[in-house]
Amino acid sequence: MLNSMQFMVRGWLRVAALLAVTTLALPVAAQAPAAGSAGSSAAPAPQPAPSAGPVDPWAGASAAPAPAPPVEVYSDNDPSALTDFRQTLDAYGGWVEDPTYGVVWVPDRRLVGEDFAPYVTRGSWAVDEEGDWVWVSQDPFAWVVYHYGRWVWTSSAGWVWIPGRQYAKAWVVWRTPIDGYGYVGWAPMPPSFIWIDGYATTLWFYPPVPYVFCASAFVFSHSVHHHVVHQPARIRTIASHTRRY
Repeated sequence: MLNSMQFMVRGWLRVAALLAVTTLALPVAAQAPAAGSAGSSAAPAPQPAPSAGPVDPWAGASAAPAPAPPVEVYSDNDPSALTDFRQTLDAYGGWVEDPTYGVVWVPDRRLVGEDFAPYVTRGSWAVDEEGDWVWVSQDPFAWVVYHYGRWVWTSSAGWVWIPGRQYAKAWVVWRTPIDGYGYVGWAPMPPSFIWIDGYATTLWFYPPVPYVFCASAFVFSHSVHHHVVHQPARIRTIASHTRRY
């Protein structure tokens, strides 16, 4: 499945790059898709990302890859998700009982800003040593909330994080161009379960998926949030030229 995904996304990225109004070219490595966006069955034990980090597509030669951590297999709804990450997250937000989504973690807006949005602000897309897309952020809690669990928007608290225990390069869903329009869209992957009284409970509805859209030439910008489209009418036009991957 990942090989097929890589083939398809390489194709639309090449087309989008050729049609972009800017002369800025995407690096060759950036033609590969975010292979981890749909999740992975093998998860490294909880720990911060290796110091070598992902490859910056705008940099020259990358640092030598760090030794791979021990691999353990977890189901996404393993109850250890409720405890393993608390020591990291407690200092940067609070745990609340949301009436719809159960136990969730809410980042402290004094730290992340009122405009915080996962996979949009306070980070950027990059390509790792395996050619997969990964969200890079310097936030000390980033190794948890962008590689485990799900984000969902709530009317009461804004973006909140639902614990999960399965690892992925980035838990996102994508919209890709259908006619060379030159824009790509992405959003946090909606949760399929919530935590009630310490148990994973199947979510009974499909949460909204608030996609953001960006010109393909700026997807790897270090300030990608400045290139995200905000005008509602323009968003609708762009969305009509894309389809969910």
